[in-house]
Amino acid sequence: MMNFAIMLLAREQGAAAFGLQDAQVQQYWSAPWHLPLAGAVERITTIVLHVLLTSLVWLAVRTRNYLWFGTALLWHALTDSLVVLLASVEVSIWTIEAVLAGIMIINLVGLFLLQRRYGALPAET
Repeated sequence: MMNFAIMLLAREQGAAAFGLQDAQVQQYWSAPWHLPLAGAVERITTIVLHVLLTSLVWLAVRTRNYLWFGTALLWHALTDSLVVLLASVEVSIWTIEAVLAGIMIINLVGLFLLQRRYGALPAET
């Protein structure tokens, strides 16, 4: 959203006022309108992923069962590897976002199951 506001101002006041080249502003406005939305979708899916991973690491420390840490590490590596693989075979950005949305659903189910099973751990004294 900030980029959009800056580019609007740069178009009106001139690119140099913001330390930009005219070509940068032109390139921004020539991009398809939906492309910035892909970044927003990616941020949402990534936030859910990191909440799950943080929960798994916390659970590993809290229960002293470090298999949860390994699970978090492997799930993070698998997710990142899948995105890199899809990008390397040049599938569309929206295909990658659809895969991330599917992973986000899995992550939400994982969070729900973790909360259901471990949500009421007794306080450590």
